[in-house]
Parts: sequence; structure tokens; C-alpha cells
Amino acid sequence: LAAAVIIASLMGWLFQHLSARLALATGQDLAGLIRRHLPPPVACLAWLAAELAIIATTMAELLGSAIALQLLLGLPLAAGIALAALASSLVLIWAGDGSFRRHEVVVAALLGLVSVSFLVLLYCARPSPQAAWQGLLHGGSALHHPAMLAMVAGLIGATVMPHNLYLHSGMTAGQVQAAPPEQRAALASASEADTFRGLSLAALVNLAILMLAAATLSRPGQAVDSLAHAHQAIAIALGGAAGLVFALALYAAGQSSTLTGMLAGRQIRQGFARGGDASGPA
Repeated sequence: LAAAVIIASLMGWLFQHLSARLALATGQDLAGLIRRHLPPPVACLAWLAAELAIIATTMAELLGSAIALQLLLGLPLAAGIALAALASSLVLIWAGDGSFRRHEVVVAALLGLVSVSFLVLLYCARPSPQAAWQGLLHGGSALHHPAMLAMVAGLIGATVMPHNLYLHSGMTAGQVQAAPPEQRAALASASEADTFRGLSLAALVNLAILMLAAATLSRPGQAVDSLAHAHQAIAIALGGAAGLVFALALYAAGQSSTLTGMLAGRQIRQGFARGGDASGPA
């Protein structure tokens, strides 16, 4: 699976890079360009597919946040889902429609909490570097097992999500429209650097999660088939404080992904509705 994380990160970087380059070259977002240049039935199908993907992923992310709130505060799942959705909605209202800057600050803070949390957990678990290196070298053997292949495909799908491409192109298009033409080369370089840094950090966090799971969740006779069981196993292996850190990281990850999905949904709806005729980000 470690090899799959690296492959997924490379694929994510490629598609994010292409979506940003498209926005830099045209000054328009991906949704608007699809609506403008593809036949109406095809554009409508693309719109529907994007909306359904956002609904599916957002529900999963809200559920993850609700489970974290249940672990932290003992809230019922329904109340946790409502609270997580309300928190994301309040961020959108606070940030307003004029700029992505405030959204970026909130998402960056949440992702920073996730990163620090899993680094702390990884330090507490102290997995064997030699075992981690061997797992990376022999990661290709997973492709020979149907069940593992399905997990690899799911990991790649969770990394390369289409709605993030729409969002990234919309953010880049907004920057292009607000900058003079002579600054587009600088914007391209900055966009590449930001994408590389973001996906590199995501790859490192995903690798840390895999190493943590291998160190704490793979003991003989231990069945871990839910996030609650994973929380319990980590608390047993590393202590109650580690279990609390895991729950906080789970909540931050779910909340940041929910917020990103809601932003992408707004970008997609406005992009397809405008058809590339209006300027400015969603």
C-alpha cells in the first residue's frame, strides 16, 4: 500500500497540474469550459457526475467527523453529522463569496492539525524503519491479490477526486483574472509549487497513517473493522492520550474534507451555470 500512496500522489499531482495549467491558459475554470465547449448532453452528464461524487464523498466525510465527535464527546451520530455540517456552513458564511483566502486559512489549519497529530502518533508508535522500507520495496506484490487491488484502487480514488480538480481550476482562474498578463508565468510557477507541496504533505501523512496502522492495528487476534475499533486499539497500544490525538485528527480530516467538498460544489454549480462567460471564482 505504501507504493500505492506514492502512485496516487503522483497521479494527483499530474491532474491538479493539468487543471491549473488549463485555467492559466484560458482564464476560465474547468466546469465553465466543459459547459462552453462540450455538447449539452455531455456537459449535463459531467455536471451530474460531479454533483453525485461530491454528495457521496461529503456524506462519508461528515460521518467520519461525527464518529470523531462521538469518540471525543459521546455525541450520537446524527447530532455529530448535524454539528459538523453546521461548522462547515458557518465557515462558508464567515469567509464570504469574494475570495478563497479565508477558506484556505481554515483548511490549512485543519490539515496542519492532522499532520501534526499523525506525526505525534507515529513518534509514539516508533515503527521499524527497516520494516517500512521493506514494505515500500515490495508494495507491488499487492497488485496480485484482488482484495488488495481493490484497496489500492480505492486509495487512488480517494486521492484523485474530480471535485478537487474543479475547485483547483476555479481558484487558479480567479487568480489569473485578478492579475495582469505579465504575471501569468509567476502564477504558473507558484501554482506548481503549491500543488507539489500540498500533495507531498498528503503523501507523507498517508504514509504515516499506514505505518501507524501497521505498528498498532496488526497484532495477532486483533480485529479492527471500524474507526471506533481503531481508536480503541491505538488507545490500548499507545495510551489514552494517543487515542484522543487520533480522534482529533479524525475530526480535523473530516471537517477539512467536508469544507473542501462544499467549496467545490459551489464552484461546480456556478461554473456550469455560467458556462465560462462570467469572471471571478465561486
